[in-house]
Amino acid sequence: MLTALPVFGVRWLFFGMLLLMLAYPGPADEYQLVQFILHFKGTQFFTAGVIMAFTGSMEMLVCVLSYKDDLRHCVDRSGPGAKHLLVGMAVEYIGSVALVWIAFTMLPRSRKHPRLATLQHMSAMQIRGRYCCCLEGVLSQGGRLWRLLSYDIVCFGVSASAFTLEYAVYAASQGLGDSLHPNLSCAKALMYWANCLYALLSLPFAFFLIPGLTRLLTHSVITGYNSHGELVEFAFPQLNGCKGV
Repeated sequence: MLTALPVFGVRWLFFGMLLLMLAYPGPADEYQLVQFILHFKGTQFFTAGVIMAFTGSMEMLVCVLSYKDDLRHCVDRSGPGAKHLLVGMAVEYIGSVALVWIAFTMLPRSRKHPRLATLQHMSAMQIRGRYCCCLEGVLSQGGRLWRLLSYDIVCFGVSASAFTLEYAVYAASQGLGDSLHPNLSCAKALMYWANCLYALLSLPFAFFLIPGLTRLLTHSVITGYNSHGELVEFAFPQLNGCKGV
């Protein structure tokens, strides 16, 4: 519920701390990283996408219905993004991109929780190589999830390019030196909708929040934390106790 608050930066801070705890002391668990990426992007669709788009649309509707004679002033004062700090929205936008890409770069260097039956065969299945310039790791870690990284890069490029171009056209038509306030209001609105568009394009990640569909992306061993805080392989309760989590 904390990440659903309509405050830019809260969601990024929460997931940033979570990723830090997964990474330290390291290496991170493959399944936990996969779940982090899917939950981060999947919830982004609903919180920063659907909820913020609905909120922004309602703010625009209030201005249209209540301030017809001075619509521009209402939008600049109470429209989408007007009540938020531009820096906060920029941090949320860039931070959302950075966190998931950092998690992706950690995948090849993560560890697969060993099953006792397959422990002796794991080294034969791992193909090590270089990626991301100079990093080295197991390139098969993450499975088909890497295809979604390519999709996410395209989504970021589309959202950033579209709204940067829109602001450039607006600034050229209005003149940067005429008034700082209209340009700041426009920048806030465009940053707000850039966040919304990038989040709404995360829809494919949201489908994999459905239990069981994660197995279509990766065959990593399902893990979790037990009552002692230890990362163990998931298992259903046994007659003589509870194995795993």
